[in-house]
Amino acid sequence: MTPLLTMSAKDIANEVRFFLSEGRSVTVEFRKKDGTQRTAFVTSNLMYIPPHQHPKYVRSVPAGYIVMFDREKVDWISCHESQVTGVMPEIK
Repeated sequence: MTPLLTMSAKDIANEVRFFLSEGRSVTVEFRKKDGTQRTAFVTSNLMYIPPHQHPKYVRSVPAGYIVMFDREKVDWISCHESQVTGVMPEIK
């Protein structure tokens, strides 16, 4: 995946939010808190999330954070928009 060098981290994060709001799966690259780079295949589409992992209620998310379901780890993850370095939507 090639990072989108012409876009700011906030612009890339907004792309991630857009694809997730459409129920699409995306590959996201981000910096973890320890400084390492991580690539995750994520979604918010309940069809791809095991029923026992479905949200039971709506949680408030701190401003600037993105919450997404990691399909490889089979768990929910989040990152701050300033940590996002690249995004690639799943090709339909």
